[in-house]
Amino acid sequence: MSKSPKLYQNPMSRFAGVMAIMVFIILAILLLLDYLGVRLNPIIGMLAYTLFPALLLFYLFLIPVGMYREWRRRHKQVGIEAPAFPRFDFNVKNQRVQLYVFILGTSLVGLLVLGVSFRAYEFTESVHFCSELCHKVMEPEATTYKGSPHARVECVQCHVGKGATWYVKSKLAGLYQVYATLFKKYPTPIETPIHNLRPSADTCEQCHWPSKFFGAKQIMRIHYEDDEKNTPRQFFMLVNVGGGISPTGIHWHVGQDEVYYVARDKGRQDIPWVKVKHKDGRETTYVSSDNPPTGDDIAKGELRKMDCIDCHNRPTHIFRSPRHAIDESITAGGIDRTLPYVKKIGVEVLSKEYDDNDKAHVGIRDGVFSFYKEKYPDIASSKIGLIEKAVGELQRIWDVNNFTHMKSKWSIYPNNIGHLIWPGCFRCHDGKHMNDKGEPIKKECNTCHLFLSEKLSGVLSAQTALGKPFEHPVDVGGEELRSSCITCHQ
Repeated sequence: MSKSPKLYQNPMSRFAGVMAIMVFIILAILLLLDYLGVRLNPIIGMLAYTLFPALLLFYLFLIPVGMYREWRRRHKQVGIEAPAFPRFDFNVKNQRVQLYVFILGTSLVGLLVLGVSFRAYEFTESVHFCSELCHKVMEPEATTYKGSPHARVECVQCHVGKGATWYVKSKLAGLYQVYATLFKKYPTPIETPIHNLRPSADTCEQCHWPSKFFGAKQIMRIHYEDDEKNTPRQFFMLVNVGGGISPTGIHWHVGQDEVYYVARDKGRQDIPWVKVKHKDGRETTYVSSDNPPTGDDIAKGELRKMDCIDCHNRPTHIFRSPRHAIDESITAGGIDRTLPYVKKIGVEVLSKEYDDNDKAHVGIRDGVFSFYKEKYPDIASSKIGLIEKAVGELQRIWDVNNFTHMKSKWSIYPNNIGHLIWPGCFRCHDGKHMNDKGEPIKKECNTCHLFLSEKLSGVLSAQTALGKPFEHPVDVGGEELRSSCITCHQ
C-alpha cells in the first residue's frame, strides 16, 4: 500500500505557499530599500506597507485552509484512511529538521511583519502619505505647506498629535477620505478642519508655550504703493505679545483668565457673544450691539474656550493675497521695483479669474506686456528682461495661491491674524461688543501694537517715546478710525 501524500500537498496550499514566498521576497526587498534610504514612490509605499502585508497573511492563512479541505476530502472518500494527528518524535532527524524550518520560517515572517508594521505606522504619519498620495486633491494644502513656516513639521503633529486614541481616530476618518477620493465625493474646495482638530494645548503648545512669551516683538513691514514709482512704505512697530503673568498683551487671551465665545457661523467669523472668566472669579459678558445674538443663536451655538488656533487659524496652509504676495516678491528681488506701476498691474492681472493655470499664465503675460507696450513702449523694449522676470514671478505667485481644479484660492480661506483683508481681531475688537456697563471691547490700535516710526520714500516720520498714531497712506477723512480695514481692503 502506497503512503498517502502529506496534507499540504494539495493545489490550494501549494499555490498559497508559492505566492507567500513571492510576496515575502518583495516585501523584504522593499523594506531593505526603505531602510537604506531609498525614497519610495507614495503609491509603492502604500502597497508595500498596506496591501502586501495583507496579501502575505492571506496566503499564509490559505495554507492551513487547503490542508483542512484536503483532510475533509479524504474523510469522505471510501477506502482512504483519514490521516491521524501528526506525531512528533524528536529522535527522528527528519522531524527535527522540519521543526527547525518551521521555527525559522515563522520567526522570519514575524520579524518581517513587525518591521513592516512599524514602517506602516511611520509611512501613514509621513508628509508623503498625507499630501502626495492623493496629489490632485491635496495639491493646494501640500503646496502652501511647503512654503510655510512649518514646512519641516510633520502634518500629523498638528492634525493628529501624540497618543493612540487620536491616531486611531485619524485613521478611521482616513477610511472615509480614501472612499471620498476614489469616488470623487470630496468637497471643492477642501474645507478647513475647524471642528475636528485637537485643542492647541495638545499640538501647538508642544513647541510654542504662550505663558512663556513675554514683552513685545519688534517687526518691520514693507508695503509698496500703487503709484508709478512703487513707493515703499515701511512700518516699524512693536507687537505687544504679552503672555505669562502679564495682564496685557495678545497672549492674555490664552493666559490665566479664560475667554469663551459663541460663533454664529461654521467658520467662526461672526462672533456676537464673548465671556471672560477672570482668575479672581469674576465674569464679564460682551454682546454685539451692532448685530445682537438671539436666544436661538446662543442655544445652538458652540460655546468655545479660546485657544491659539482661534487667531493662528492658518499657521501653515497660508494663501497670500495678490498685494501681500507682490510686496514680498518686490522686497525679495523677484520683481524689480524700477518697472513703473509694476505693483498696480501685477495686482490687476492676479485678481482676474482664469479657467486653469495655462490660461492664467497666458493672461498674466499678455496683461503685463500689453500694459508696458501701450504705456511705456521704450521700457517694453529696453527692459524686456526685467519684464520677463516679473511675468515669471507673477505666474509663480498665481500657481501657489490658486488651484482652479479644486476651486481653492486666497479669497476662500479667512486668516485671523491681523485685520487688513479679513475681520481677524475685529471679530471681537470692533468697539461694538458691550458689557452690561456699556463698556466696549477695546478697538484702539495700541492695544496690540505700537507704531514706532514710518518711512515713506526714504523720509522717516517723527518718532516719540510712546510711539505714533497710524497714518493711512491715503486721506480718507478719518474713516480708518471709524470703520474696520476690511471695509475697503477686502
